[in-house]
Amino acid sequence: RGWLKQAALPRPVISVGNITAGGTGKTPTVIEIARILGQAGRRVAILTRGYRRAGDAPHVIVTPDFSASAVGDEPLLLAKSLPQARVIVGRNRAESGRIALERFQPDVFVLDDGMQHLRLRRDCDLVLIDATQPFGGGRVLPAGLLREPVAHLARARAFLITRSDEISDCAALVETLRRLNPAAPVFFGVHAFDALRWAGRGEQIPLDDWRGKPLLAVCGLGNPASFHRLLRGCGLDARDALDFPDHHAYAARDAALIASRVARHRVAAVVTTEKDEQKLLPHLAALNAPCGVVSIRMAICPARPFAELLLRVTQP
Repeated sequence: RGWLKQAALPRPVISVGNITAGGTGKTPTVIEIARILGQAGRRVAILTRGYRRAGDAPHVIVTPDFSASAVGDEPLLLAKSLPQARVIVGRNRAESGRIALERFQPDVFVLDDGMQHLRLRRDCDLVLIDATQPFGGGRVLPAGLLREPVAHLARARAFLITRSDEISDCAALVETLRRLNPAAPVFFGVHAFDALRWAGRGEQIPLDDWRGKPLLAVCGLGNPASFHRLLRGCGLDARDALDFPDHHAYAARDAALIASRVARHRVAAVVTTEKDEQKLLPHLAALNAPCGVVSIRMAICPARPFAELLLRVTQP
């Protein structure tokens, strides 16, 4: 309604967000967007809140040597995955953007989880819709999982239907989105396997080496079922799974629980996600099994029109 002032930055801002609580794939999407823009020669700064980070510093420029507890697990993953981009954590993301301008002179800002962060003006709202649970039961929190009413999707510039391969047909969902927002193009995303490697190391593990071996899947995600499906799709045999709450901070008791499951099911290894990796590293010796990490990328199609949209929004 214009009652509150909206801050603006002197560079294009692309918001990546969603309308439901829970994991829709925002972090791998931010990584993919930053990679596309970086390959096109754009200097990228990522503005993120740093959910559940410790400390009271208003703004932190994230580097890979930080701990997940200090800056948040997702900002740390962004910094490790995107060495050419700058990641700034802070609740006031307009101020984070001004700090980035002074220090790094970025060409474009990517606003992580920005759909509801209306204090900052954006040039493109990319809204992620989880194909497996698109509208959170149709009710706003706490009755359902919607962060705001479905009608607010009218302000999206584009939609990305994530986990689009996990339902039989997206046609009805596409029709609903086009009815709500006829001007917004619809893209499709798949959580795709990227690599398997040892936790805390860059050394990769050939998938064939782990196929047929009994594994224990461990994760703290908003949508653990998607991780389990990915493992099955790679031909990996997760005999058991431990699903912790999203953004879980692992403690010694969790490591003991994992070790007990390892012994009970006689698994050959633990397999986890990049988001969980840094928080599990201090406990690796207590797991009583080697630990591998599956890295995931967001494969977006049609790829060329998606890249062209990003480049139009960010052209000088």
